[in-house]
Amino acid sequence: MHEERGTLRIGDTTEATMEPFRGPGGKPTTLVDSIYSTIPGSPAYLAKASSFRMKNHAVGVDVDLRGHNAIQGLFAFEA
Repeated sequence: MHEERGTLRIGDTTEATMEPFRGPGGKPTTLVDSIYSTIPGSPAYLAKASSFRMKNHAVGVDVDLRGHNAIQGLFAFEA
């Protein structure tokens, strides 16, 4: 999941594509025990967001970004 490029889509309002930065050995760069991870227990995976698009008229948001930094984390929804 965090090892490769990935895309997140939320309905027809949001889409983001990102890929982790890699260290000299080729593994994803991570921060552990850092304030940058907002998911308790998950390391923060530093990434580059090649694209981020969010357009939601209901809340007045229209954003289209390219080439920004991103932070990834691992989580699972449980019922």
